[in-house]
Amino acid sequence: KREEPYYHPHELYTESRRATQVLLLSAEINHLMADFNIQVQKVLARKEEDMDKVSERLDRLQEIHFELKSSKVETHFRSHASENAELVLVVSDEDIQVERWLTQEERTLKAEADRLASVEAALVNKDDVAAKVRALRQMMGGTLEKKKRNLMDDLDREPWMDEPTDTWTPELHKEYKAFLERCKVHDEEREKMRKQLEQEERTLKAEVDQIVKGYNQTLFDIVMAKVQADMKVCTWEMMCIKLARTTADLIDTSADMVHLEADLEATRTGAEALFVHLPEAKKEVERRRAVLEAQVAEEKAIDKAFRRDFAEYDEFFEQLLKAFRWRPSKKTHKDTEDES
Repeated sequence: KREEPYYHPHELYTESRRATQVLLLSAEINHLMADFNIQVQKVLARKEEDMDKVSERLDRLQEIHFELKSSKVETHFRSHASENAELVLVVSDEDIQVERWLTQEERTLKAEADRLASVEAALVNKDDVAAKVRALRQMMGGTLEKKKRNLMDDLDREPWMDEPTDTWTPELHKEYKAFLERCKVHDEEREKMRKQLEQEERTLKAEVDQIVKGYNQTLFDIVMAKVQADMKVCTWEMMCIKLARTTADLIDTSADMVHLEADLEATRTGAEALFVHLPEAKKEVERRRAVLEAQVAEEKAIDKAFRRDFAEYDEFFEQLLKAFRWRPSKKTHKDTEDES
């Protein structure tokens, strides 16, 4: 098992280690993806090999169906166009929607090719034996081999065998008897061949099923490997994002702490400047408190004297008391200076 090259989460207590962890995880992701791509290439190579093996057996099965005079048709496996990554770099004539521009040399070659094609078509369409032979050779890939006789076919009967037996000569009777013997031997060979072909058919189908089953298992394994790889990649990417976010938050927090320390220092400096005037402020407070107490005592004495002097005027006492309390306050020269 490959040893994990990155730090344990409990060891990520410095900014440099967190940055190193991100780089290590990124390299690990690239390594994992490269390993998975190699596995995929091996699976694709095996797929091509298995498809070739299956195609060979399916071709043989189709021949067996033909020999057994069966109407079964075997379906061959084909790769999808999207499985070939190189096709995205290939441009076919169908992909080009505009008319192709040809140089003078290309137009000359095209005209000559069209002329030769028309001459060849005229020769093929001409009603003569040579043209028919050429067409037949072209259709059969340049060969005119005699088709191999199928053992499952019946022996050919002579035309005279369908005539009444009373018209046959002794030689024809003897030849017919030999024909029946050949038919018997042919039937035995045909039955033997049929059993062999059926056995071969079952064997080929079992081999095809085994190849397909093996490839499906390989495909299932690579799919599960992809799921595991995706889980690891997503986990590591989330770790990278979290580490980057944590580092950014710590940087922002450090900047905020610097600003807070500067504000605290400025506040401390201002407070120290205010502490210098604190004794004078206390003296002023005490002086004003003494003045206030004296004024309050004086107001109480005046109020008491007012009640005593005007107590006999009950009808107007309340109005007089209100008017007395609304009188302008008496200010000292010191208070006037302080207000100024």
